[in-house]
Amino acid sequence: MNFSEKIKQIRQQRFLSQEAFAKELGVSDETVRRDINTLAERNMLKKVHGGAEAIHTSFRRDTDYISRLRHHQKQKNSIGIRAAMMIEDNMVVGLDCGVSVQSVVSALSGVKNVIFVTNSIPIAMILIHKIESGDISGKIVMIGGEIETKNRFSKGAIATDLLDRFRFDISFVSCTALTMESIFSYSLDECAYSARLIANSQKSVLIAQSDKLYKHSLYRFASLSDVDVLIVDDIVSVSPELSSVLSKENVELIAVSDTN
Repeated sequence: MNFSEKIKQIRQQRFLSQEAFAKELGVSDETVRRDINTLAERNMLKKVHGGAEAIHTSFRRDTDYISRLRHHQKQKNSIGIRAAMMIEDNMVVGLDCGVSVQSVVSALSGVKNVIFVTNSIPIAMILIHKIESGDISGKIVMIGGEIETKNRFSKGAIATDLLDRFRFDISFVSCTALTMESIFSYSLDECAYSARLIANSQKSVLIAQSDKLYKHSLYRFASLSDVDVLIVDDIVSVSPELSSVLSKENVELIAVSDTN
C-alpha cells in the first residue's frame, strides 16, 4: 500500500494510528512521524496524539475584503513581489479583484507603457498613484458594471462581456480554493470574471497561498490545466501528487520559498 492509499484510508476511517501506519507501509516510526508532520503542514490530514485523522472539512469561504487584506500579509507580499517580475514593458495586463492580485500591483515598479485592465477599485487606485508618482507608466482601463460596494469591484454581465473585447499578454487571477483538478471561488461574480480573464489571455497566472490548496469552495470556475503558471508561497505545501499533475498539464510551478 502506497502513501496516497493511506491518505484515502485515513479519510475513510477518520483515524489511523502511527503504529498501524508504520506497519502497513513497512517503514520506521520516525519516518511515519516525519511524514505525518509534513502532510499536516499541507492540510492533507490532522496530526493527533498517536497518529493522524482526516480533516473534517476542506471547504473554504471568503471573508470580507478588509479581513482578507489583513490575512496572510507576509505570504501575499512575497507572492506579489515574485509575480510582479513577470510584467514587462508594453504588455496588456489583466487583473481580477483578488486581494492577492492587489499585492502584485503593490509590488510593481519600473515598467513602462503597460495597459492595465481591472474591475477592482482598490487596484485601480494603487495604479493611479504609481503612475502619478512616476513609478510606472501606462494606461488604466477600469471595467464597468454594477459596483459590489462591500468588496469594491464591478460585476455582472457588462463586466464579463467587456473582457471579450481584450486580448491580454498576461493575466493574474486569484481563487478561494483549489484541488488537484479544479479552481474555485466563493463568489459567483468573481469567478465569472476570472474565468473570462483566463480565456482571453495568452498567459494566465494563478496566485494561491498554501492554505487554499487541497480544498474546494462554492463555485468551480476553471481547471488547473486552464492556467499556465501557479505561484504559491511555500514549496512544502506542494505535494508530490500536485506537482505531478502540474507537470502533466504543463503548468509552471513557482514556489516563492524556492527563491528566498
